[in-house]
Order: sequence, then structure tokens, then C-alpha cells
Amino acid sequence: MKDAFQRNPVLWFFGTGTFAASCLKHLVKNVHFDCIVTSPPSSGGRGMRNILSPVETLCETLHLHVIRSSKVSEEPELLHHLAESPPDCILVVDFGQKILEPFLSAPAWGCLNIHPSLLPSYRGAAPVPRALLNGDAVTGVSLFRLVEEMDAGPILFRKELTVGETASAGEILEILAEKGSELYLLGVKCLIEGSCKFRDQNSESATYAPKIANKEAECSWVWPSHRLVSTVR
Repeated sequence: MKDAFQRNPVLWFFGTGTFAASCLKHLVKNVHFDCIVTSPPSSGGRGMRNILSPVETLCETLHLHVIRSSKVSEEPELLHHLAESPPDCILVVDFGQKILEPFLSAPAWGCLNIHPSLLPSYRGAAPVPRALLNGDAVTGVSLFRLVEEMDAGPILFRKELTVGETASAGEILEILAEKGSELYLLGVKCLIEGSCKFRDQNSESATYAPKIANKEAECSWVWPSHRLVSTVR
């Protein structure tokens, strides 16, 4: 551990995509993860070559060991580690797999998730693009505990971010990754101290952010300028 906490908790990281890699990039400056899990390479490009996940690509650069798994709930190696030496916490970010038992309850502090929206708004896969399409002036990031229902667990911390008029979805996600990583460090600190206060989400006010369909990304030059800008971003 890099002196971020009063004691050395056992921490795991599950992540796959670009947002997960951005969070991990910030976190490894202060945190040691005893286990990093990502999805296997995908096939694409000329010759259908294997393409490493953004998390695995980052781990190669940083010389960090990574475990590949297409279905963690059925991965013998992970299930063995979980049973023999469960972590204090599993951080799940942009993983692309649903986390089920025994992973939800085996860690002493459960599983935490960094989600790039102000939950319960924009639960789902594309919160930032949806916020931009809707013309939201403010977005943010939430740190919450995972439950079986998607993005519905109790919230520990949230941080707002003013969207601005020109920032792209990628630029906003990079900022939220840094802010979300800061929230995670605060979360682990308060979990160690026993001072965390989770609060349940109001599911009645929840909104959802499914992936952007190809048709939704199409532009028409007869649209007003603000709609064109929101779609391109």
C-alpha cells in the first residue's frame, strides 16, 4: 500500500472499458489491488486480430498482472480465491458483466462501483452520452454499493460536474474518472474507520441510460444548432 490508508485492506478491481482504465490509472498511484480482473480480448480489425481490453492494455504498460474472465461467477480460480481469502472490497467499474453472488456478499465491505452519473439519474451503460443528448448542464459521478438490481445500490458519495458547452463525452468521462477515483479513496478510508453512511436510492425517481443506438447518432442539418452540438459531442 502506498500510505493512502491507516491499514492495508485487501482490494480487488474488476473493469474492462475505457472509463475503467481511466479510473485504474488514477487509483494505482495510491492503491495496491491484490487482484485485477478484466474481460478477454475481443476480435476485430483486419484479420480479426485479438484486441486487448483498455484495462489489460493499461496493466501491460504498468506491468500489473491481470486475470481474464468472460464470466466471473463461474471462474474457478476467482471462486477459489474468494473462498480462501476474501477481499475487504471489490471495486467494479465499466466491467460489462453482472456481478452475482457470492461476489456481492463475500467481501467484508461488499462491492463498490464508480458510476458516471448522479444516481439515481441515468442508470445503465451510457450515462454521459445520454446527459449530453438531453442537454443537461450538470452531470457527476457516484460511488455506491452493488446490489443485484442494476445501479440501484445505496450511495456513499456523489460529486457534481458542470458540463460546459464544448467538452466531449470522452473528456467528461476522463474528468469523472479522476473525481470518482477520489471518491473511492475517501470511501475506503471511511470503511476502514467505520464511519461510512450509505443512503438508499429513491428508485421512483430513477432514469435510465441504455446504449446509444446507431440511428440516434445520425444528424440532420435541419436541426437547431444546440441539438447538433449535443449529438456530435
